[in-house]
Amino acid sequence: MAKTIRAFIAIEINEEARLELLKLQDKLKQLGADVKWVKPQNLHLTLKFQGDTPGNKIQNIKDILKEIAGKTSVFSISLSKLGAFPNLNSPRIAWVGVKKNSEELKKIANMLGNQTFSSHVTLGRFRYCKKIAMPAFTGLDMTVSKITLFQSTLTPKGPVYKSLYEAMLKPI
Repeated sequence: MAKTIRAFIAIEINEEARLELLKLQDKLKQLGADVKWVKPQNLHLTLKFQGDTPGNKIQNIKDILKEIAGKTSVFSISLSKLGAFPNLNSPRIAWVGVKKNSEELKKIANMLGNQTFSSHVTLGRFRYCKKIAMPAFTGLDMTVSKITLFQSTLTPKGPVYKSLYEAMLKPI
């Protein structure tokens, strides 16, 4: 039996956007909720969670990403909606959503076979539910220039992500 790899396909958050999201996490920390925050290096926008994937299927996924990237031009998105799943009265996940060009992300997710795609960056997971009021967030823009296949290794200190492949989008 082939070794399996826990994998997902995502858009990496660039350094400028990552710094802004960390400032937002700091504002959320002031709310006093018990939250397990996503580590800065792990912030990303998931397009499709593959789960446990046989190692011999990884090349096929890389080929699909290369094909999709060859059909998709570089584009910009706006991270601007701050919210919580399932809602602010009973939060489990703090997230930032995509406002501008979310349809471009949905198109890529659909090509990957993810029909239930919801474009967001997870900031943290609440350990217990508590009604919260989200702080103001004016948003930020970032350019999407690649799609990345990640390996996710679960550890007692949290997940460790490793880039397995980057498919570069077509230049504008």
